[in-house]
Amino acid sequence: MSGSSFSTRARAWFLRTFKGRSQADAGWEDEPPGAVSSPPQSFTIGELRVGAIPKGIKAAGANPPSAIYEVRVSAEGDSHAWSSSYGLPARDNSAAAAVEVALDELDQIWRDPEGWKAAALGGMSEDEVEAMEDNPTVRLDFKAAEWIGPCLDAIRDATKGARGQWVSP
Repeated sequence: MSGSSFSTRARAWFLRTFKGRSQADAGWEDEPPGAVSSPPQSFTIGELRVGAIPKGIKAAGANPPSAIYEVRVSAEGDSHAWSSSYGLPARDNSAAAAVEVALDELDQIWRDPEGWKAAALGGMSEDEVEAMEDNPTVRLDFKAAEWIGPCLDAIRDATKGARGQWVSP
């Protein structure tokens, strides 16, 4: 791990020592050259207020570097709110792209929950599937889709249907 910072090496040592991971699994890559995150952005999409905040570039073990964004959705005049983190390619990302990924996922959960489950849980062991189905975050995503989905339905023809994306270019 030449060229890594002390904190990176210390984190890798900690993971390797205390998490039972191999040295390769505990590896950590510093931010790759050319990696970028866009500034925070907010969008009004129909009745939805959607924002994406960059949280930095992260990579661990065999995972490629990702630009992490926290996407928040709220409804105008409503107390509902939802947020989740999304990882996008470190060299090709934007806050708008993070919003697109989040709204596409919520739209699929709303319109085709079984299809979403099949794609998200495909290749997992029975224990992993059970853990994911019991995961509070997944349940919150399904609850959020119940109020975000109808808002997306109301604007689908003018946005995703007309130009292929939720956010205006």
